[in-house]
Amino acid sequence: MAKASLNKRYEEVLRKTRLITEEQLQEAIVKAEEDDKYLHQVIVDMGFMESTSVLEVAAREWELRYVELLDEELDAETVKIIPEAMARRIVAVPINRTENTLAVAMADPFDLFALREIEIRTRPRFKVQPFLALPGDIEKKLDEIYVKEREEEIYSTLQEVEGKEIKEIEQYM
Repeated sequence: MAKASLNKRYEEVLRKTRLITEEQLQEAIVKAEEDDKYLHQVIVDMGFMESTSVLEVAAREWELRYVELLDEELDAETVKIIPEAMARRIVAVPINRTENTLAVAMADPFDLFALREIEIRTRPRFKVQPFLALPGDIEKKLDEIYVKEREEEIYSTLQEVEGKEIKEIEQYM
């Protein structure tokens, strides 16, 4: 439901600004609906607009901030303020924190349920400040943090296992 609502907002902005043709917009709308994806991601994926442009035009129209995540180096501890499963479900990733503010890149910064869930999860410590971002970039950043962490855990486990196996083999020599 939230995705459809945001897609409709994007549709209105793109019609108003005429940054892509009506044919391109219709093609992207159909693709977004078929694939159950966010319209702004589909427009970038189809090459109709650059990521900066699609984020910038919407952020300006909606008076929001936006972030191009692929240009950002994120702190793993900040990212982990929101549990991975929750972050993936609501398509959001914390990007910065101060003493009492948590900046969160979101595919849908209008998703009040997601914002409320983040606030409840981080209460009373943080006030949530949403930033618009591409869903694909959010997923890449989550993968970057959590896949790296899993790889390190696996490597550490393998080191432990190898060490034990070598000791066991040495016992029989």
